[in-house]
Amino acid sequence: MKCLVVSLSVFSISHVATAESYLCVTDLAVGFNYEKTTDTWERANFKGDQKYIIRKPTPDEQLNYKAFENAPWVVAEFGADVADWACQKDFTKFGNLRCVNSGFSNLSETVLALFSETLLTEIMFSKLNLRFLHSYRTGYWNVISEQQLSKLSETEQRFTRSFAEGANIPALKIGKCTRIE
Repeated sequence: MKCLVVSLSVFSISHVATAESYLCVTDLAVGFNYEKTTDTWERANFKGDQKYIIRKPTPDEQLNYKAFENAPWVVAEFGADVADWACQKDFTKFGNLRCVNSGFSNLSETVLALFSETLLTEIMFSKLNLRFLHSYRTGYWNVISEQQLSKLSETEQRFTRSFAEGANIPALKIGKCTRIE
């Protein structure tokens, strides 16, 4: 039985490694930073050196992470053991793929209700032109006041403090991808 499990694991890993996948590299990034001393938001430029892999989920990811259970594709930061984004649908007929951060899968219902319309991060990719767009839309518009925080449990407050004014830097990154096999 152990030999069968090991053989299946090796086959699964080699299958994922040889399956269609894409290496994506950020070209440009821009965002908005909160300046506490002046209580204003300002434009912030970032290095464009992030790398991502768009690939099929591994059997381990599908088995151990609910967000990847039925995802046909996932996106991982280059070098990461586990993906961060789940693509719940396959490529459209126009070659587009939309993947969202899976971080909400383990949050309480109250916190989820507070942020049900908030996608922390999203990656959109076109395999026709091999371009991607990564957006981080948390911060500025969905900040939580101290008064709102006081109505939550201690556990919810710990998570929700990450939505205080200036705790996040909304950003947009664009780049190009290369198909790898």
